[in-house]
Amino acid sequence: MYLKEQTMNTAISHVDLQEHVSIKVGKFLIKKGFDLSSNDGFAEPSLKVTESIGILQKVAPIPRTYFFGLITIMKQPRRRFLGTIWFKDAENSAAGTNWIISLRGRENLDLIKQLAGEMTSAFNVQIRIRLISEHSRSEYFNPGYIG
Repeated sequence: MYLKEQTMNTAISHVDLQEHVSIKVGKFLIKKGFDLSSNDGFAEPSLKVTESIGILQKVAPIPRTYFFGLITIMKQPRRRFLGTIWFKDAENSAAGTNWIISLRGRENLDLIKQLAGEMTSAFNVQIRIRLISEHSRSEYFNPGYIG
């Protein structure tokens, strides 16, 4: 997007506004119905510039009944931490258009393969998936985060 601005006698002819890749991918994931986390599974309340984004999958609420079955309350369980997308990381060989997804849980492989396929075409990158844990785990809570 190019903006043209006139200030006094000085004209700024072209200002190139570019979003960081982590912001673009974060918006993409939110649009697909996922939530964002840090690379170790702590929920992140907002989009920000970073070298990695954790992926949280929403989990259906669990009904809890109280007072002899007369009151039902839906309890929201913690979201499932599927893994981390690395945009830049020397340890994982991620840089530029070569991204790595560190997958948590073999049971999430099909979902992540589909998501990676969509991202490769949307962002014109190559993505390698690395299984780092046989089983997925739940998100961690940051005591300061209300979400």
